[in-house]
Amino acid sequence: MNKTMMLIRSAWENMQTFRLIPTDLNCPYSEAIWNPQFKVLIIIGKYTYEKFHFVPRISEKGFKIPIKDKKDQFEQQRVTMNSPMEYTIMDKAEQEFFIKKFAENEESFNYQQFLNAEIKYESSDPNLGKSEGGPVIKTLEQIEKES
Repeated sequence: MNKTMMLIRSAWENMQTFRLIPTDLNCPYSEAIWNPQFKVLIIIGKYTYEKFHFVPRISEKGFKIPIKDKKDQFEQQRVTMNSPMEYTIMDKAEQEFFIKKFAENEESFNYQQFLNAEIKYESSDPNLGKSEGGPVIKTLEQIEKES
C-alpha cells in the first residue's frame, strides 16, 4: 500500500499540533489531527453515516428561536445528518504505527516533538480549560532548544 498522506504543522485551539492531509485520491481518510490536550490522534474518514445531531430551531424568517426567560439559549431540534466516520487512536504505539503507515514524509517531519510535548498551563485560574485561557503547549522553539 502506498503512503497517501502528508504531515503538516497546524493548530488545535490555542496549541501547536500536526495534521495528516491526503495527497492521493485513493486515501481512505480526509484528515487526521493530533489533539495535544488529550494526546489522541483523531482520524476523519471519507465515508459518512447518518447520525442524530441537535441543531437550533429556525423561525420562518431564518433566525434562531430563543427559549423564553433564558438569555442566549435557543430551542433545538433533533435531525439526522450525514456525518463522517471518526476514529480515535489513544495508544502511542498505535498512533506511531498509523503515522508510519500513511505519512509519506514521516522521516523528515518531527512529529515526535508533538507526541512527547508536555502541556504547560500558564494561568492561576482554577477554571482553566473550562473557559478562556486554556492550556498552552510549549512553542516549537522551546521544544527544539530542550532537545
